[in-house]
Amino acid sequence: MAWWWSWLLTLPQLFAYWQVGNKRRWGWLVALGGDVLWVVYSLLSRQYGFLVSAVLFGGLAARNWWLWRSENVALPTHH
Repeated sequence: MAWWWSWLLTLPQLFAYWQVGNKRRWGWLVALGGDVLWVVYSLLSRQYGFLVSAVLFGGLAARNWWLWRSENVALPTHH
């Protein structure tokens, strides 16, 4: 597997956490999707440390997405 894949897979995670920082609940789903990609990467590259972290962070993303369901999280509008 090419060395640059791990760098490429970082981009969706950065985007996801940027959106979470903007209080967009769907950012957690993007993070979860990125973690699924990391699981695939870890299995294909046989780097099982990534598998452990992706499963843990994926679980955290799913948990946070679920907990944010009752909150109205949106950026305040500035005039």
